[in-house]
Amino acid sequence: MYVFGGKSGNSTKLNDLWAFNMSKHIWSEVICTDETIPEPRSGHTACLYDGTMLVFGGIVEVTKELNDVCAFSVSQKRWLYLCEDLESPVKKQKTMKQRESSPGIGQSAMRDDLPIEHQSTGIALSKKLPRNKSNMS
Repeated sequence: MYVFGGKSGNSTKLNDLWAFNMSKHIWSEVICTDETIPEPRSGHTACLYDGTMLVFGGIVEVTKELNDVCAFSVSQKRWLYLCEDLESPVKKQKTMKQRESSPGIGQSAMRDDLPIEHQSTGIALSKKLPRNKSNMS
């Protein structure tokens, strides 16, 4: 079992990752292999599928909700953003520098062109699904 983020006793948002060994009943902090780590949050949704933990959204503060999706490869101990929340305080500086090639502020940047294995991280992703233009708005 893996637990990402949440909040401390004084309501400080967290972005640490912990693994629980069910046979030994021991918690251990997972140390990532690179510096890409999702911003602190609570109230998010997470699931583990085929060795990858997906994390969606959450709350940074009472008036700031996140709308991002990130994936953590358990075997490689690496995070990858699949959909970045461009209103995120952490992402704003990056967004302003890349404004001409990104969607407008407040929109999510979803990638649908990822290969089966992400080239820079090696995190295995599911195959690209065909787009149904009638369902897109």
